[in-house]
Amino acid sequence: MTLIYGWVKEVATDASTGTYQVDGLVDGVYRVLVFDYEGNYAMGLYEDSYVHTDATPVVVTNGMPEIDPVNLQVEKGSKITGRVQREDVGELAPLQGITVTIEEVTDTESMQLTGAYVGVQTDAQGYYAIGLRPGIYVVGFWDYSPQPQWATQIFSNVVANEWATPIVLTNTGHERIGVDAVMQPGFVVSGVVSGPSGQTIQNVAVSTEVLRPETGEWGTVGSEGTDISGGFSINLPPGTYRMNFQDDSLLFEHEFWNDQTSNADANAIEVTASDIGDINVQLDYTPLARWAFSYGLDPFADVERWRDEDPDLDGFNNFHEFAFGTDPTDAKSGYPIRVGPSPEAENAVALSALFHQNVSTAYRLDYELLQKTDLASSSWVVTPIALPLVPASDPLTYIELSTNVPTTPDPCQFFRLRATINPN
Repeated sequence: MTLIYGWVKEVATDASTGTYQVDGLVDGVYRVLVFDYEGNYAMGLYEDSYVHTDATPVVVTNGMPEIDPVNLQVEKGSKITGRVQREDVGELAPLQGITVTIEEVTDTESMQLTGAYVGVQTDAQGYYAIGLRPGIYVVGFWDYSPQPQWATQIFSNVVANEWATPIVLTNTGHERIGVDAVMQPGFVVSGVVSGPSGQTIQNVAVSTEVLRPETGEWGTVGSEGTDISGGFSINLPPGTYRMNFQDDSLLFEHEFWNDQTSNADANAIEVTASDIGDINVQLDYTPLARWAFSYGLDPFADVERWRDEDPDLDGFNNFHEFAFGTDPTDAKSGYPIRVGPSPEAENAVALSALFHQNVSTAYRLDYELLQKTDLASSSWVVTPIALPLVPASDPLTYIELSTNVPTTPDPCQFFRLRATINPN
């Protein structure tokens, strides 16, 4: 399951004890980041993680955290420092409040990145410092102010992550100075993301790519989330861009501008000499969401947990019932495997079940048949189930598949069906 996060609160630790306290959190799912603004200690996430997606979530229910206390341990790190400025009548002047992001490079050949780690802002003199563990990093500079003026830039003076100059931190205590930027005025590309009913959608990831005309290659500029009103804006230098809109709840389909389903078909956005507004998109519901609505369920009431809920108390959660075509409001319908005589062989039985057939741009379903002859054994024989693909249509489109199981020489056999959902 993908968790969606936005910055909520920031507090300082006590100088003598290292303790901290965050008050006033509403019920929800949080992750905790520790960051040293001097850059002497490496950034870290609870619990002993360095990657956002691997962080241990802290759930607050009825005003109380399920994990208490949330203790973090920091270690001496490497450091990246620099200064962000702008041109001012032939001279350079500092820029305060520019957000500096860090992404770790996992493959230097493809410049594959793990995702943004932290966004520290430049001070009144334009300086910043970030503490990290040794590694290879890409540094980005972003104007996230309410009325952005400065074009996004990746070190050193490029727009795409793939074309960046990587920063190598070789060992603990290594300081890389001079990771600077001179920001140029840019043009704002903005719009609003909404759903089929016109409701605006917060935390949709708006990913931007830029064209390198001399090679025809597309490079990754970055991704930002829509705000509480479904809006987004990014300040870009002149160029050719395309955008992808992706909601991680798996309840909305993905979309490329404008109303396209793939990079290759995306409509280009030409940034030339003025701001561009009305890059608005309306995301369709996925079959998963439409299935929930068809049974009177409200998946938006608790996006993170609704798939694990069991309205009819039959022991099978909503996701199980969706994956195998059973009724989440009928306690008698949750058992997907049907056993009957085999029409093809005497010493065999036929196992059959329904499998969800819709194709979604937001997710895919994977199915497996698990089999063993001895319940005392801890291992199952796992066989992936390949489904024929059909175009997405009605949310209740399922296909029934059967397999013959010989009853000799092992008349006693045990089977399970397993379904998993994976974001595209």
